[in-house]
Amino acid sequence: MPEGWSKYIRQQARWKRSWIREMLFAGRWMWRKHPLAAVSWYAMTLLPLIAPLVMIHALVIGPMVYHRRAGFYVVGVLLVTLLWSFYYLEKTGRPHWWAGFLFTITYVLFFSWQGYYSLATVHKTHWGTR
Repeated sequence: MPEGWSKYIRQQARWKRSWIREMLFAGRWMWRKHPLAAVSWYAMTLLPLIAPLVMIHALVIGPMVYHRRAGFYVVGVLLVTLLWSFYYLEKTGRPHWWAGFLFTITYVLFFSWQGYYSLATVHKTHWGTR
């Protein structure tokens, strides 16, 4: 477990780089699998990289350019977070269900963007935390 915020961020970047490497490696042969499995796998690979662009469109471009409200997107994200948090509470009984909202905020503002950084630095192989 990382002892501080900066080590945690470096750990997450390392894990995301590893995930990207595995996705690039497996992507070379996954198309040979069952079509449903292949489509699901490629969607699982691409959607996390598209998510930050969807956020920018929903929260910035939509309201500024198209005069659309971001409320639908925000309410959807908060509703999904609430459902995840209550599921956590129901399964574990631990009172920290509210931490799901903290995770969502940090993911939306920071960790979702880490995929692009990790893609740009995928060649790095050092741990970065020692």
